[in-house]
Amino acid sequence: MVKREASIGGNFEAVSLAGGDWICGENSPTNVLYLGTGGDLVVLGKGDTADVTFVGLQAGYHLLDVQAIRQTGTTASDIVVIR
Repeated sequence: MVKREASIGGNFEAVSLAGGDWICGENSPTNVLYLGTGGDLVVLGKGDTADVTFVGLQAGYHLLDVQAIRQTGTTASDIVVIR
């Protein structure tokens, strides 16, 4: 898996899943996700060993402590992580 991101300054990062999963890493997990377009979101939570699918999330802010966002199964888009 390859970390894919575009920095937009400060503690914010735009997430691109075009090239695969987005990996945050164990040392800097994200605490808040902003979804510009709602949908399903598949993530690996901090310290977890199995992925979790959140079905039908609405656009907006979500308090999720994640270390990875999976490309496969994620239909939400315009994702920004906030640390």
